[in-house]
Amino acid sequence: MKVLFIGGTGRLSKDTAALAVERGMDVALLTRGSASRSLFVTKGCEAIRGDIRKPDECRTALAGREFDVVVDYLTFNVSQLEATLGVIEGKCAQYVFVSSATVYEMGPEGNLSISEEHTPAANGLWDYSWNKHLCEELLATRRAEGAGPQYTIVRPYVTYGNTRIPYPLVPQDNAREWSFAERIRLGLPIPTFDAGSTPTTLTHTRDFAKGMVGLFGNEDAYGEAYHITSDEPVTWGMVVDCLEEALGAEAVRVDVARDRIYRELPEYRAIVEGDKGRPTRFDDSKIKGAVPDFSCDVTLEDGIADMVAFHESHPELKRIDWEWMGKMDRLLLSREEIKTARAQYEFRRAKDKLRYELGLHAALGKLARASKRLFR
Repeated sequence: MKVLFIGGTGRLSKDTAALAVERGMDVALLTRGSASRSLFVTKGCEAIRGDIRKPDECRTALAGREFDVVVDYLTFNVSQLEATLGVIEGKCAQYVFVSSATVYEMGPEGNLSISEEHTPAANGLWDYSWNKHLCEELLATRRAEGAGPQYTIVRPYVTYGNTRIPYPLVPQDNAREWSFAERIRLGLPIPTFDAGSTPTTLTHTRDFAKGMVGLFGNEDAYGEAYHITSDEPVTWGMVVDCLEEALGAEAVRVDVARDRIYRELPEYRAIVEGDKGRPTRFDDSKIKGAVPDFSCDVTLEDGIADMVAFHESHPELKRIDWEWMGKMDRLLLSREEIKTARAQYEFRRAKDKLRYELGLHAALGKLARASKRLFR
């Protein structure tokens, strides 16, 4: 079976590519060829250089090629979907669109038994979720009109592997999530809400891969949507518990009222209110019916330990988001405590310290962002 990954070196996709190769599939990765992602290129995959945001470039790169399956990890809105479908037109039998399980509608009380058949999928509280929903709607409309290719929708929820810390209030720059672990290591406070008690669902990317690869070439999955999620009962507080164990350090937890989080860090409101702040668990019977050998075997404790060990062996990945560190100090520390925290920080460059100050002082950060927009 010939499979093309649009992406394939990202946090969610790399373990799926590795499993597809392990199962004897002929796997190609369409990527920009970024040097920073070279560590995550699976051995045995063909690398095709192309930026999916440049359709003509990708048409040239894929000229004369056909695949049984195209898996798309890099489409986030309808215009991108239309462009990507134009690139792969006539090149595959099955198009697997990676959507998101955040598309499901839930009230603030959440849902502990989300199912594909009974839970509406039109979450308008977060633009990311809404845009994924609109993509799903477009695929359904095209199918009803007889347009190809056949599609399958996959909805991951919160996934994690050896490069991600699964937590709501980590840096939004996903290459710098280690900052959260660094605060624990330094004995600096980290934020919780609802005392970390909110039930959630966390799926390791190696487990997710088993469900995803099982859908490749599966004609019964055409026109269907599946969430691929773990059934291990966890809470956000348990993530911190596991980090403490893996780091050998006790976390200083400060519980922050949601309203204060939204006021001080408005960029996190949609993430918490529209997704990770709601009790969320899934009925995974549909994916288990489609892929009988699907199971989730990586526990949260083992997955977090593996993530920490991977960072210890790749210290170049221990990047710090200094602006986020400043925001956390503003949210969680007194003025005197901020002085003590500053003394522990190792600012390697002058701009690291500047970014910290932009995060620490909200007004300064707003002014800097306004100036940046003005001079674009």
